Amino acid sequence: MTTLITAYDKSGPIGRCDAKCHYAYQPGCTCICGGKNHGVGIHKAIENLESIEEWLDLEAIPHETGETISVIVSDVQVPMPLA
Repeated sequence: MTTLITAYDKSGPIGRCDAKCHYAYQPGCTCICGGKNHGVGIHKAIENLESIEEWLDLEAIPHETGETISVIVSDVQVPMPLA
């Protein structure tokens, strides 16, 4: 499963945005992208990473007040079908 974004606190992973989100068919995103990548497909979701600083809401990622969190953006390689 392709994970594009993972958030960590001192205890480990606390949220992510992965294929469940960008390949979703049902409404209602519950991952850390806040719906930006929901159902858009892998290519658009990767494109969205270019402007992640503009749309990722760090306050929406579940964490304790005052706690430091780290957000890791994956270096994604997408398999391309052979012609």
